[in-house]
Amino acid sequence: GRVCPTVPDEGLDDFHDMIGIVLSGAPWAGKVRGRRKNSGEVIRASISAAPFLDASGEKIGIVAILDDVTERERVNEQLRALVEERERFVQDLHDGCIQSIYAIGLNLEECRQMIREDPRTAAGKIADAAADLNLVIQDLRLSISGDERELAEGHDLKLALERTIHMLGDRPPAFVIDIDEAVADSLTSAQAAQLVQIVREGISNAVRHAKARSGRVSLQIREGAVCLEVSDDGIGFDPEVLEKQGLGLHHIDARARKLG
Repeated sequence: GRVCPTVPDEGLDDFHDMIGIVLSGAPWAGKVRGRRKNSGEVIRASISAAPFLDASGEKIGIVAILDDVTERERVNEQLRALVEERERFVQDLHDGCIQSIYAIGLNLEECRQMIREDPRTAAGKIADAAADLNLVIQDLRLSISGDERELAEGHDLKLALERTIHMLGDRPPAFVIDIDEAVADSLTSAQAAQLVQIVREGISNAVRHAKARSGRVSLQIREGAVCLEVSDDGIGFDPEVLEKQGLGLHHIDARARKLG
């Protein structure tokens, strides 16, 4: 007539159901439930139970064996998490990198056919393919290292940009960041990661080529669209007369196209 002291309060209904099932003669083996130790700690226990009979075969109680499987359950949970992570990684490879490489291959095949008739256009497409392949390589590196998870949400964008600027040290240009937090919060992790890479490339160009003293990174809403701007007070260039577009600008273009 007493409450079993090993059963947590939230498990009492299940415990009484178990009693009825076992006394009815149905099997009860290896069922995992929470049970309380003498110390009060609740563990995970694998329970096997059967009716306890007297000399005449009358059911006068229940005998049960409890096996502490808390550690086993913890390891199993870790294994399940690893399997889910592997499945996510494979899915990302299939939907992202593999599809990108396939599309690049199609573009290169087109270039092979036009390289004699229209070498200028073919050269541009090859440069785009090289930039796209570099994006795939960078994405793979981020996936392998786990660094892409730095941007769990869009609002981590500002922190990632601040780390990028901090890496410049004291060298010019000195960049300031103007981020509309509501805009950053509206971004997905994937979108924010692409914007970080665009900013890194823009800042790299300013440091190496612009001879600038100061710069600015801005993320705002303009005319209903998200607008990312990397600017500096350097010498600049005229895109209309640019003889050769470097890989950096190709990378920025490729990422912008990936974002739509």
